[in-house]
Amino acid sequence: MWTRTILVFFLIIIFKSASGQYSSSKRTNWTVLEVKDWVTKNKDYSTWKGQILYQGSDTVSHHFTTRVMDDFIWFEIKIKDLKMIEIHPYKGITSSGPLGYYWVDPFNDFIKIKDY
Repeated sequence: MWTRTILVFFLIIIFKSASGQYSSSKRTNWTVLEVKDWVTKNKDYSTWKGQILYQGSDTVSHHFTTRVMDDFIWFEIKIKDLKMIEIHPYKGITSSGPLGYYWVDPFNDFIKIKDY
């Protein structure tokens, strides 16, 4: 019985450490401050280019994404929490068509820095 408990404990530790810095890939709802914190914590990650892509907005949220290694990180920020200057419709995640509209700077009010 103790052997099984210890094994489970070690598996949990291994899983948590293997998930890496950007382990929030399954999370979607974020605040502006949380996105800025995430960027700060991951800016030196060797496989991340430090850019966040604006995907559009629906009636509730602005949608963003970025890619770290082979994982996409999805950010949804409530419209009431972030004013965007250039708003486009959110088309959802599709296998065809562009993934987003433009790259943003999360440290400068998510302003557009270049087209996608």
